[in-house]
Amino acid sequence: MVKLLKTLGILIVVATFAGCATTKDIKLTTTTVPVAVPLLYSPAPPDITRPDLPHLHMTPADEKIDGKVVQAYAASIQALLGYTTQLETIVAQYKDINQSYAGLRQKLIEDWKTKTGTDISVPETPALSTLPTTPTKTPTTSAKPVVPSVGDLAR
Repeated sequence: MVKLLKTLGILIVVATFAGCATTKDIKLTTTTVPVAVPLLYSPAPPDITRPDLPHLHMTPADEKIDGKVVQAYAASIQALLGYTTQLETIVAQYKDINQSYAGLRQKLIEDWKTKTGTDISVPETPALSTLPTTPTKTPTTSAKPVVPSVGDLAR
């Protein structure tokens, strides 16, 4: 009996495959459908070299001259203020890029919901979203401190 069931099962499987093999006019076709994918681009940050600070290059002989140390530190402060302004400008530009991407991201989410009827969630970037929107205080580099020259201090 078991042998009969096994034989019957094998015949059914063979008949099924034979039935599929006799079918004609099955043609598989492949079509390529273009899908629009947004390409988000963020420019690379510019190269900004750290300023060479004059007070770091003072010799022991320069330190003995009246006013030379003060002049070197004043020049170093001016260099650091200019460097800070450059960095704050770059950060502000990247904040603008992040805000424009947030608007584009929201538009893409709305378009997706309109076309498909389903919601999607796009996670926010925590590092950029936690940055303050405006700098607390922007240093101005136009006003230079008045530092007397070495000759004026020697008098």
